[in-house]
Amino acid sequence: MPTSTIAVPRGRGRDFLSALSGLTRERRLANYHAGLYTRHQLSLWATNFPEEVPLINGELPWIALGLADLD
Repeated sequence: MPTSTIAVPRGRGRDFLSALSGLTRERRLANYHAGLYTRHQLSLWATNFPEEVPLINGELPWIALGLADLD
């Protein structure tokens, strides 16, 4: 039976990484776009799946938002 809830990994560190690894690339991106990850979780995601994280002007989005020279 399909569910409408979004699978969001919980916890920190290894627990989060283990849960994150169990998700598909599409689900990780959907969770990101829905704003479901903390900054710490975003950093863990970017460290372990760097090819997946969308960049803004070559920078991580949560860092780029604070840059004055963002185009």
